[in-house]
Amino acid sequence: MNFEILHFKNSNDIPQDIKTKSTDLVRDVYDDDTATEFHNELASKNNPYEYIIVFDKAKKIVIGLGCLMNSGLDFDIWEFAWAMVRESYRGTGIGKLLNDERIKVVKQYNGKKILCVTQKTWHLERNGFHVVHTFANGDNLMVCEI
Repeated sequence: MNFEILHFKNSNDIPQDIKTKSTDLVRDVYDDDTATEFHNELASKNNPYEYIIVFDKAKKIVIGLGCLMNSGLDFDIWEFAWAMVRESYRGTGIGKLLNDERIKVVKQYNGKKILCVTQKTWHLERNGFHVVHTFANGDNLMVCEI
């Protein structure tokens, strides 16, 4: 597979064509409303996320993306958000690669813990996350100590 891992510390640094292709991925994985929410987030001046994007250079499409941010709870606690892989690329290790890359970035910032809220736990469990609380709506708060 001919792909490139892109890391953007700020959504303002993401080239417009990559923003558009990332929004297309969100639409393909979720729906139009979620894609609009994602698009608006990218355009926000107060957007706190850093983005890890996996780009298929041959097909010129975004095949996976994940976000992370400092939680604000403490300087060494981080959060993961927006994790997705294009359906035709699932099972190829792209999801694990996204998590590995995000963990690597947190370590570069001397982060010690990562939080994530998700309904699907298996994709984070393989990276050392564990469930610390399950909410009434089925969401799970997961944590990873690194």
